[in-house]
Amino acid sequence: MKDIDIVNWALLKLAQRPIAENEQRYEKYKSIIPALHQSMLRSFIWGFAKRVTSISPLYLKRCDITRFALPKKCLRVLEVNLSGEIRGGGFEAQGEIEQNLNIKYLKSVPLEDCDPLYKEAFAFKLASELCPLLVGDNQLRAYLADCHKNLMADAVDKEAIEIVDVRENQESYYG
Repeated sequence: MKDIDIVNWALLKLAQRPIAENEQRYEKYKSIIPALHQSMLRSFIWGFAKRVTSISPLYLKRCDITRFALPKKCLRVLEVNLSGEIRGGGFEAQGEIEQNLNIKYLKSVPLEDCDPLYKEAFAFKLASELCPLLVGDNQLRAYLADCHKNLMADAVDKEAIEIVDVRENQESYYG
């Protein structure tokens, strides 16, 4: 499913006519997608975006700190096997560590590679964002937000996602 399909899916939820890729409005609507997509991926631990890998140290002996480069497209670090902190696109641990860093993280996944439940929830979220621009109906926006919320609850029930513990500190975030 391409961006145009997601935009048209959201427009249909607003009882609007689908648009073509060459229309000027499409570029405006499409510009909302990346930030909304990244935010939604970060907000929950989606099964399709969860990755596990092992990373070798980049270098040793810099002020007694060992640095590891985080994976490309890492949105959020979920778990590591060493104590340390995330700094500037890397993970730093105290001391000379020769073992690999085992990391569980959320990877930025293209929208077309996401599961159908995510795409449906995303279409509702996009529709609720476009609603004030196109319709201006607060009741419709509230309805769309409720639909999105119910879909997210279904995703939790189906174990497609895990709820993020709000007590986690900011060190667990990257990006």
